[in-house]
Parts: sequence; C-alpha cells; structure tokens
Amino acid sequence: MINLFCRYCNKEVEAVITDKVFENGTLHKQADCVECGLYIKYIADETKPAVLYFGKYKGKTMEWVAESDRDYLIWLGDQDIKNRLKEQIRNALTNSTVKEKPQIIMPAEEVPQKSLWQELYGEGK
Repeated sequence: MINLFCRYCNKEVEAVITDKVFENGTLHKQADCVECGLYIKYIADETKPAVLYFGKYKGKTMEWVAESDRDYLIWLGDQDIKNRLKEQIRNALTNSTVKEKPQIIMPAEEVPQKSLWQELYGEGK
C-alpha cells in the first residue's frame, strides 16, 4: 500500500494497488482508496519502458522513437505536455545511441526560449 490524496475523502489516505486489464489487453496498476473504496489514479509501472500513448508513434517505446525519429521527440518535448512525459522524452533522447545533431530547420534566433532543442544541443548550429 502507498499513501495518496483521495479527492473523495479530501485527505491523504492509504491506497490499495490492484492490477487492471483493459479491453485492449494492456495491464495497469490501479490505486483505490482504502477508506471509501473509490478509484484514485493509475500508477505508472517504472519497470516497463515508456510508451507513447498518442500521435503517429502511438504504442511505440520512447527509445524506439528516439532511435528512429529523434526530431519528432525533440518537437514533442517542446509542446505543452505533462512534465512526466517531458522527463521521459528527455531520458530517451539522452540515452539514445543516435547522438548526432539533426539539421536545424529554423534559425537559432527563432527557436523558442527554454526549448528541449536548446537544452540538448545548446545555441545555434
């Protein structure tokens, strides 16, 4: 059991973790409140590789996309997405065996500030 915030009880409570299999066959860890018995959230399985759950690479691992289409992950990391997903993208790009810098499509002065591109490659070409 772990402690999580239950929005129904409006406090931090113990949560029981159970396996839940969806119709498509995927297995998830579900956290339910011990006090009210209602669903709190799904828990990520950190032992499994991160998988994209939307977009043109839906169902592919981050590592596969980092090796196959590095530019896509860099672009995705600069979008308005959850911090957890940004961290998974950053890790996949950092751990990728493809280290060469892709061709810059836009001049460095047009790259948005605080972009994943600049974080990984610095300024300019």
